[in-house]
Amino acid sequence: MPFRCSIYGLGVVANRIVPGVPSAPTASDDVRIFFGSLPSWLYEVSDTQIETYVADYNDECGNPVLRMFSMLDGGYYRFCYAD
Repeated sequence: MPFRCSIYGLGVVANRIVPGVPSAPTASDDVRIFFGSLPSWLYEVSDTQIETYVADYNDECGNPVLRMFSMLDGGYYRFCYAD
């Protein structure tokens, strides 16, 4: 069952509770958040992602702490954190 809430006026749907945000019915699904495992369709379109941001700061293994990708002509964004 999806978790629905509103954050700064945006209707948010997540696959689990967003910590610190109370549940609330929303009129629209402006933002979708997937915690944990990635949605299955992401693997089918992963070759269409374009890296749009790499953090200057690296973790103890030398990996950027954040990398951001634009997917499907900017319709989706993927954030990859080092942790």
